[in-house]
Amino acid sequence: MGRVLVRFVALGSVVAALVACGSGSISDGTQAGSDSGATVDAGGDVATSDGSPTKDSAAPGDARADSTASTDAKKDDGVEASPPSDAGSDSPIDSGSAKDSGAPTGLLVGYYATWTRTTMPPSTIPWSKLTHVAHAFVLPASTGGLQDVAGYVDAELIADAHANGVKVVASVGGAGANFDGNTSATNRAKTVAALADLCSTYGYDGIDIDWEFPDATTASSWKALITELRTALDAIDPSLTISAAVASDAYNGDALPSDGLLALSWIGVMTYDYAGSWSSTSGYCSPLYPSKGGDGGSVSDSMDYYLVTRAMPADKVLLGLPFYGAEFGASAIDSTPIAPASAPDYRDVVPMMGTAGWTTAWDDAAKVPYLHRSASPGFLSYDDATSIGDKCTYAKSRSVHGAIIWHLAGDRLSDGTDPLLDAAQPCR
Repeated sequence: MGRVLVRFVALGSVVAALVACGSGSISDGTQAGSDSGATVDAGGDVATSDGSPTKDSAAPGDARADSTASTDAKKDDGVEASPPSDAGSDSPIDSGSAKDSGAPTGLLVGYYATWTRTTMPPSTIPWSKLTHVAHAFVLPASTGGLQDVAGYVDAELIADAHANGVKVVASVGGAGANFDGNTSATNRAKTVAALADLCSTYGYDGIDIDWEFPDATTASSWKALITELRTALDAIDPSLTISAAVASDAYNGDALPSDGLLALSWIGVMTYDYAGSWSSTSGYCSPLYPSKGGDGGSVSDSMDYYLVTRAMPADKVLLGLPFYGAEFGASAIDSTPIAPASAPDYRDVVPMMGTAGWTTAWDDAAKVPYLHRSASPGFLSYDDATSIGDKCTYAKSRSVHGAIIWHLAGDRLSDGTDPLLDAAQPCR
């Protein structure tokens, strides 16, 4: 069978999240408004949330510039290497019109998780660096409608965004969220009405659907939710958007009807979680090009899938940027043990660089950095400013319409800087 991107959350965290804060996503694993302890991202990965010192692409922590890179990691020294020879399909795809040079015309959509509000209050969001914020998550109810809307709505977030010319979309679902109730037309009508009300009553500028993942039996309900919601939003304001976070691979993507994808304002491809606690060997969270280890696949493979195999218009597709990584118990790529596995935010990775035996390295084939150590085994894949920049260069080469980010607070360092978000600006 094809690669399964298993995005899951521990049962104890689910229960705690639902009990402690009805507005928190099943996929967060911690109550809204609190950043302490572990959180779970849109892909269902656990991440700690401590602050961390500053770092930018020129700092020693940047793996491509790190003189301590291991011998199996080719040092780039600032000169971009050519893509692997098997990436011949990575040439730009004609989407009907080339992007003009000059002012940014693409989208940069940052997911703002409810449980990171203490780390990144709305007043501290770098609004000028975003076009949209996806407010994650409001949960679907089992019998239709939504759970705890009052606890989810963030009036300050919406007001601050609009004051800065940024749109806010309400993101429904997340890893572990149960959309099964929406297979019933009656229940789905309740969900559509509740989602439309988020826009008409509270001022959200659209709806983002994070259903992980529709299969052969539920994909028609996923499509119906989109088409019925489009009708409801058009009655309010046709400019209101409907987007979706979708799987990066054919295994979970093939079930999605093409006309459902085409009905979306944008398609946010989750080009991360190519390796994690579910993998058979250690691997990279988000390799730009194919590499060994993990479950296989890469950002370039995923773009080929949507742009070539599925023939989606490039100007409707957004590439995914992870502001977190994947840590394993192994000491090298494509190795074991997997446990203990975690998914630390970038702001938690920075303080590890050069400490406790960790060595920073760069994989020039996959175009990603990693940390490794042998005395006390550990392998940690992550993205830094250089690899994020490489992904944006690649996005431009494929003429896609921008990027989604999971998640905004992931690179909020202790000095208030956001180096990965800065590096993501060329994706626009």
